[in-house]
Amino acid sequence: MGQIGLSCRVAAVDDAPFTLADPLLTVEDVARVLKMNGQTIRNYIDAGTLPAVRVGGRRVRIRQSALEDFLAAGAAAAPPRQTPPLGDLANAVAESTAALNGQDRAEVARALNALADAARKLAEEVSRDYGT
Repeated sequence: MGQIGLSCRVAAVDDAPFTLADPLLTVEDVARVLKMNGQTIRNYIDAGTLPAVRVGGRRVRIRQSALEDFLAAGAAAAPPRQTPPLGDLANAVAESTAALNGQDRAEVARALNALADAARKLAEEVSRDYGT
């Protein structure tokens, strides 16, 4: 059976035409190939780092050629985060340590709550990025 050589224009995130000869991959397909979490792939798409076409309401597909370009550009690192959770955790540990050396119970409680929040954020990031 021969290859279909149709071209069409769709409402796309990057608004570029594609041919049916360029396979479309799901977010899950790309995540599986790259051994990454699907949310990380969505973050790349949202940041504009990985072009995708929108099909239907919320579904997106990634052209195989766009994935190949993405990898050739060396864009396999995670998108930059606004506030690194590990840095937040380090700051919270330092504040908690300083508070524990003091005598103010309210300050100790506040610092320990901040430490727990920072640890929770880090755990969520690790779970989202690595699927654990």
